[in-house]
Amino acid sequence: MKKSLALIGIISWLLVIAGCSNNTEPIPLPAVEERPDLTGSGAQEIDEDIITTETTASQIFTVEMSDSGFSSSSLTVNKGDTVKFVAKGSGSYWPASAIHPTHDVYPEAGGCIGSKFDACKGLTDGEEFSFTFNEAGEWKYHDHLNPSKFGTITVQ
Repeated sequence: MKKSLALIGIISWLLVIAGCSNNTEPIPLPAVEERPDLTGSGAQEIDEDIITTETTASQIFTVEMSDSGFSSSSLTVNKGDTVKFVAKGSGSYWPASAIHPTHDVYPEAGGCIGSKFDACKGLTDGEEFSFTFNEAGEWKYHDHLNPSKFGTITVQ
């Protein structure tokens, strides 16, 4: 009986040791691509024109409308900039693309009469109309309710 207990003890001890041993094969690592040497004579030239990108944020400009007209009546902006027309005063003001009364000089179709550059209504004190200029050029505008008042937006 002592022999069988000793044999069971030895077998149990061998199983414990076998379970604790590290018999697993190593996990192969993925192949690593060779990187080109960019420091020596074989360095590749980088085309600065391709990498350089201009990321200018769009700006918002304000033109005030009053009984005396537009202030600033002449403004230069970049393509993608927005001009906000704000009514200041006792009257009603309707900023729109020239030419009165068709409002069709600015080439982006839409709006209520001719182009998208059109507030489509008279604005009173504190009201505003914003328009983003996406077309380069020199764009004349006027106050539809007071056509003798006009201005120019130059879009670069």
